[in-house]
Amino acid sequence: MSKFFDEMRQQPAALRALAAAYQQPAARKLLLAYPPGSQPLFLGMGASHHAGLLAARHLQRSGIAALALEAADLLQPGNVWLQRAETVVFVSQSGASAEVQPVCAQLRATSALLAITNEPQSVLAHSARTVLALHAGAEATVSSKTYVNSLALLWLLARAWQGRLDTAAFDELARVADHIEQLLENCTGIAARWLAEVGSADWQVFVGQGAPAVTARQSAMMVNEWAKGHALAHSVGSFRHGPVESADTRMGAVLFAAPNEYQAMTARLATDLHGYGCRVLLVQGGEAFAPGQPLPGAAPFDEFLLPIIDTVAAQIYVDSLTTAQNVTEGFRYISKVTAKL
Repeated sequence: MSKFFDEMRQQPAALRALAAAYQQPAARKLLLAYPPGSQPLFLGMGASHHAGLLAARHLQRSGIAALALEAADLLQPGNVWLQRAETVVFVSQSGASAEVQPVCAQLRATSALLAITNEPQSVLAHSARTVLALHAGAEATVSSKTYVNSLALLWLLARAWQGRLDTAAFDELARVADHIEQLLENCTGIAARWLAEVGSADWQVFVGQGAPAVTARQSAMMVNEWAKGHALAHSVGSFRHGPVESADTRMGAVLFAAPNEYQAMTARLATDLHGYGCRVLLVQGGEAFAPGQPLPGAAPFDEFLLPIIDTVAAQIYVDSLTTAQNVTEGFRYISKVTAKL
């Protein structure tokens, strides 16, 4: 068993630990401590930035003008977004990556800084007004437990800001944890399907629109980071505007869909790419579909929890791709915490 897969197997327990922690009155109070203001700003890098992107989309759906940016884009002094933001949610599993201290140093004294981190004693945590702990436990490989728990915690925070943090929210997280366990139990079949469809491609592209676009970014990053493969991420719309010209028999394309307004356009692109000779896989709710195959019209979970399920399916693929291509497990040029930019 790989180290990555061992940490993947710990995700259901980590998610249940998070849910149990935030059902406690003191922790629930933290979620409700600061209203989002006119335009909450989510910051992070890598997987943490992806989690913030999904949270911003979630709040935008309910009419809150949330914004998610890469923290490294705010390193220049006097950044306009830091000067305007009333509420800043900084997501960093380590709380100690290179951009944390210089960005925090620029925040206005009146800004409410919420830290979402797995390290409550980190630089980020000490800079924050409120610390929302991830309760993910130790993690040594690519973000798995910390990413899933970041998505879940930000989903709870968004529900709190929407006035919808109730018992049903925690019940839904419990069902997501159960579903992750089912995916991991079926990992052999999932890995075989993904490897057969796209694993032997010369390069890979991961595509989605709306919330699934976040999963596309996370999946491509995992292929690059862990399997040392060549992968890019696009939205469906951006892929249509130029990159589609690179589609041919050498490309493997994974398209993430959801039962939303973007499902049909995602399915159309999958069919087109298949017609261009690409190796194509459609994924929705962790389940793989062939181009042209009907997709479910409803989801078993909230739309903004589906990326957790799809990401776990992608994790299984990345772990199997690493093994199939005889890639040595581990980091070559970076470490778990990015200490320099």
